Amino acid sequence: MSSGFSIDMASEQVEIRVDPRQTYSPATLVLRGKTFGLVLQARDEQLADIGDAINRHLKSIRYHEIPDHQSKLNHEYEPEAAHETET
Repeated sequence: MSSGFSIDMASEQVEIRVDPRQTYSPATLVLRGKTFGLVLQARDEQLADIGDAINRHLKSIRYHEIPDHQSKLNHEYEPEAAHETET
């Protein structure tokens, strides 16, 4: 089965999450905006490929070097880093 979709989410706030795989279903990448919802079922390897492609794009535009973006990233990862040091 082949399908094609185009969603313009540039002007919306988007909720993005990955739901882990369950016994009878693969992991899902969920994108939700005010005017759309997309649920993509994928193997972990496919999700890793998607993540790698996004990271390559962000590195190519030097996204993480922009001060405002870096401070956002630092803030987002602070709770995770604190949790990892506690365990």
